[in-house]
Formats: sequence, structure tokens, C-alpha cells
Amino acid sequence: MEAGRGVTADPEVVAWQAFLTLAAFLAVMLVVPWLLVRDAARSAARVGGDGSDARGVFASAREKRLWLWTAVVVVAIYLTLSPAQTLAAALRERGLLGPFTWLVLALVGGVALARWARLRPGTVEVGAVLGVVAVYVTTLIRLPVPEARSHLFEYGLVGMLVYEALRERREGGRSVPVPALLAVAITSLLGWADEGIQAVLPNRVYDLQDVAFNAIAATMAVSATVLVRWVQSKTTRHGST
Repeated sequence: MEAGRGVTADPEVVAWQAFLTLAAFLAVMLVVPWLLVRDAARSAARVGGDGSDARGVFASAREKRLWLWTAVVVVAIYLTLSPAQTLAAALRERGLLGPFTWLVLALVGGVALARWARLRPGTVEVGAVLGVVAVYVTTLIRLPVPEARSHLFEYGLVGMLVYEALRERREGGRSVPVPALLAVAITSLLGWADEGIQAVLPNRVYDLQDVAFNAIAATMAVSATVLVRWVQSKTTRHGST
């Protein structure tokens, strides 16, 4: 993914591509996590389900929302594949790629954590989330290439959305075997398709290492979500006894 094919771009085109990429990237990667946390809180507080329909394509209105958000994120990633490389090259030339990547990661993580903190989680839940954050930060620091860090939150977010959608579907009475494993498989396939698209783009290349990064990102995100939900269920159960 990191190596391009030497396509020379007009500076004005580069500027517009950078602007559009940044706008689309921030809009999706900031808004969707905020919506996901808010939706999870509303779902937990809701009594009587969320419009379950045994005859419809979706088990509930929430499942439909989650699949819609998944589609929005995936389309945003696919549409920005070419300009993202142009933006990365421009930032690298100015020595800003690393700081820019960390800034975006901090914004995305900060928005999700700020929204989650408003739910007033218990001490055990806070400990679990801080443990997850520590694992992510350590992993990000160890990644040598700034572009590789984008895989961690792009397909991490996709993995979380797919898992939540499958989990919601199973809770709606539909047959969904092992939602966590299925979510990792679906997200990994979407990440593989990402690399397939890059294979035909003039300034991108197909990279099996990136396919692996996408699968790892999905595995980490789904595992973290399962862990936090398990802790929440244990805390709620003990609090009600």
C-alpha cells in the first residue's frame, strides 16, 4: 500500500484531493463512532426492543442503522483510496505524516471516549476500556509505518459495526452463528476487497501485508468489543443482585 507508481499530480489537484480526503475522512471517522456509542446507550436503556420484525430483512431498526453506518464507512474508505495516497505523500514530504496520523487517531478516540464517559460507566468498565486503550496505543507505537496505523482504526471501526449489527440480529431472533468470528471474517473480506481496488488504481498497489493488517484490526476491535460488553454484562448482573 505504501509504495505508489510514481504518478505526478498537479499541485492544485493535490490540494483539492487533500482537502476532500480530509473532510470525508474526519466526517465519517468522527461522526460514526459518536453515533455508535450513542446508539448502544439508547439500546441498553430501551425496554421492549427496537422495532423487531420477524418478516423483514433486518431483525430491528437498530440492525438496519448499523448496516447503513457500516456501508457509509466502507464506501468512504474505498472512495478515498487514491486521494489518500496523494495526501500521504504530500504530508510525508513536509514531515507531517506522523503527527497528522496521531492527530486523527487522537480525535477519533477522543470523540468515542468522551461520548462513552457520559454514560457514567462503573470502575470495572473503566478499567477494561483503559486496558483496551493501552493495548491500542502500544500497538500503534510499534507500527513503523504511519499509513499502517490507518488500518487499525479504519477496519477496527468496520469490525465493531459489523459485530454490533450481527449481535443485534441474533438478539432479534435471527440465526447468527458466532457473531464475533463472523464479524472478523466479513471485515477481513472487506479489507481484502480494499486491496483489490488498490490493485487497479494508478497510484496504489496490492499488498498482502495490508490484507493481514486489516484482518488484525478487525480481530482487535471485535475482541475489545466482546470484552467490554462481557464486563458490562457482569457489572449489570452483579448490580441487580
